[in-house]
Amino acid sequence: MSGAPRATVLTAVHNGAPWLARSLESVLAQDFADFELIVVDDASDDDSPAILAATDDPRLRVLRNPRNLGLTVSLNRGLELARGAVILRHDADDLSLPGRFARQMALLDARPEVGVCGGFAIMADGEGRPLGTYRVPLGHAAIAWAVGFGHAFAHPAVAVRTGVLRAVSGYDPAWPVAQDQELWTRLVWTTRMANIAEPLVEYRQHAGMASRARGAEQRAADLRARGRFLERLLGREVPPELLRWNAVPPLPGAPGRPPGADARELAGFARVVLAALGAVRRRFCSTRAEAGAVGRLAGRKLHALAAGAAGARAPLLAARLLARAVILDPSLLAPAELARAARAARRALPGGRA
Repeated sequence: MSGAPRATVLTAVHNGAPWLARSLESVLAQDFADFELIVVDDASDDDSPAILAATDDPRLRVLRNPRNLGLTVSLNRGLELARGAVILRHDADDLSLPGRFARQMALLDARPEVGVCGGFAIMADGEGRPLGTYRVPLGHAAIAWAVGFGHAFAHPAVAVRTGVLRAVSGYDPAWPVAQDQELWTRLVWTTRMANIAEPLVEYRQHAGMASRARGAEQRAADLRARGRFLERLLGREVPPELLRWNAVPPLPGAPGRPPGADARELAGFARVVLAALGAVRRRFCSTRAEAGAVGRLAGRKLHALAAGAAGARAPLLAARLLARAVILDPSLLAPAELARAARAARRALPGGRA
């Protein structure tokens, strides 16, 4: 392969021997072949270096860290060396499904305004058993909403134009975990984003991954990034205690993590959600269809908050949130269920009766 490749596949590995060989095979077997594969070995002390040394493919470039530096720094070291015009992220414990690279490169070729392209993921456990499908919103406005309130991308499935990533100085070294979520909060303002409505990777869930091994730290950093995005979006401070209600639904196969907060905080966060709905529509929506899609996502968020209000024994608040949710997304609740919620709310009023 002469000259610079069209794309750079960027991977970092630390003690990933159980999955690394198959992971590399899934990359090197892609039908789109005009790429270099940069693997940053983050000071592995298992068989990962031997597996990399035994991989006979001229597209592979290995950079070994002198000591364990973490994923964020490792990705930035690889980004510095990248020669491709597109960075195709790939994790060393995941599989890129057949045709993934070709689909993403085709979308980026057809839509020059798009700087970040992702897709769905098949979730699997450490043995490869399927756990479900990780779905993400497709259009830029819905993705912008998800940067604040949902799952915007599956990080190991993204393709990012190298110039777009370098223009924001890559990953922020101050974020050893949730570095992807923090990155989306910056990129969403600088480029258009899209997702492909089909699985592009098999995404492994196992005990050694950061979201499991450093779960509490990961969740705290995730919420901090979302809070920063919301403050920029709204132009005002969002009290940190309200963000406990912004815990997004867990990934398929991951344990649930219900937030702990009272009804007063929940009501405050519901006001943040409604303010953000208006702001996202003004800043990121250019069509009625986009505004409707974002509205439905907001409705689902309010629906989840209504369930939280019911659990916090605040039936009037629950009914109000539920009614607003159904206005935004009528598919959420059958009329009979809404009537039951209204009766519960009336009973909560002074002198109220069913």
